[in-house]
Amino acid sequence: MRRIALVLAVLLATPAVASADELHLDPTDADVQVQVQGTATGKRLVFPGGHINLTDARAKAIAAQLDPPPAPPPDSDGDGFPESSDLCPNDAGVAPDGCPPVVPPPPDSDGDGVRGADDNCPNVAGPASNNGCPVTQPAPAGLPIKQRVCVNTHMNYSGGPYQNLTATKQRLDYLGSDCIRDTMTPDQVSTQANRFDALDADVIAMCGGHGSTWWWEGTEAACVSQAKQQVNRLVAVEGMNEPYGCSSSSSGWTANQTRLINHMTRLRDAAAANGLDAYSIGQCWQSGSANWYTGPTIAGLVNNAHSYSAPGTYPTLTQLDNWIRNTTFSNSGRFVSTEMGFYNPVANGEALGARAQLAAVLNHLYRGAERLALYELQDWSPTGEDFGFWSNGGVQRQAATALHNLMGLLGEARTVAPSGYSVSDPAGRALTLEAQTGTARYVALWNRQSTATRNVTLTLGRAQPVTVFRPVTGTAGEARASGVSHVVSLGDDPVVVKVG
Repeated sequence: MRRIALVLAVLLATPAVASADELHLDPTDADVQVQVQGTATGKRLVFPGGHINLTDARAKAIAAQLDPPPAPPPDSDGDGFPESSDLCPNDAGVAPDGCPPVVPPPPDSDGDGVRGADDNCPNVAGPASNNGCPVTQPAPAGLPIKQRVCVNTHMNYSGGPYQNLTATKQRLDYLGSDCIRDTMTPDQVSTQANRFDALDADVIAMCGGHGSTWWWEGTEAACVSQAKQQVNRLVAVEGMNEPYGCSSSSSGWTANQTRLINHMTRLRDAAAANGLDAYSIGQCWQSGSANWYTGPTIAGLVNNAHSYSAPGTYPTLTQLDNWIRNTTFSNSGRFVSTEMGFYNPVANGEALGARAQLAAVLNHLYRGAERLALYELQDWSPTGEDFGFWSNGGVQRQAATALHNLMGLLGEARTVAPSGYSVSDPAGRALTLEAQTGTARYVALWNRQSTATRNVTLTLGRAQPVTVFRPVTGTAGEARASGVSHVVSLGDDPVVVKVG
């Protein structure tokens, strides 16, 4: 007969029994019943013929094996709340109902419905489609070229040629430009506004400072609102101009990066509130070879390069592409150049300066610059670097004549996607830009870098007459008979072909 041994691991209280007792029960005996009963002092094990009180902790463990506790109620999310009382049985929660705590939504300080980190403009309302930033005026790529090709002026410089408003306006009109870029200092807001209005051109106003001198830090909104109220043709505001020097990525630039970010953010918000574009701080021309700014991008800004040609050199498209790539304050994909020019046209040759200015203008239009501001209308100082289209003494330079001739052809036109023609160039360096005004169609030809003169072939979609213009050297056009293919001599002087 099989027997099972139930070992009672209990030390009896009497000294006579010092070790555990063994109780042998026959499981085939119908009278054998083992029960655990509760008593006032604990539990007892009941078996045929008697019982043993289980008051020792070790004995209670045996009782627990014979009478295990009931299984806990189901709790599928493991939060300690049984499903019978858990209002959120599939999501771990907290008291009183087993549901996850209610997390308040991120703040929406501008009330546009875009909250927290998703709102790139937390202080100015804007749609979610634009990351919570306002949609500013449409990108002016469709503007006439005369409003995209701006000129730098220094209307607040005393004692210089800009004090003669009549002559300044005449020179701006002669160039064919309908846009200027200038400063807006706190002490001359109204005076500058009157000067700008006298020129009757689109205005890009600087609301920052220059170098390490700040004009509007912390009060950018005041600059923007005052300019908006007083300048009739204000189209954009610009941040700090070439901060902390141009010769290198100086310690001033690095140490003040957070300061510059805050400045540009405030400027952007103020511009958006007034329906204006905000141009980022102007990076110096050395940024064509390196990106000094390594901070976070600022949504809603228009990137801004100062894309000068290196002294004595013909501008290249590669150099402009470097400026665009290294000007990364914003991820907007938009860019302008509020300073571009040619160093020392007198020392390096006025003819080179003239063709370089035109090639630079065409490069920027070709790459989609919304606006570009040539530096400068006239030399503000008699001992400067001769950037001006006119000298400080009022002498007109060849670059002024060349730009006048180019804008006389293209100023009223708008750039359009190329269509219905092709260009064959044995050197592989010719670039083209198509522009239209009314029924007139123009194709500009120039080089991506300085290239020897050679013949290129312009092939049209159908036979048409053309007129070939060379704005660096004059206004007379060379008329060609109707044909599909037209051979054009192209060197470093840009050419404009009027089709039809």
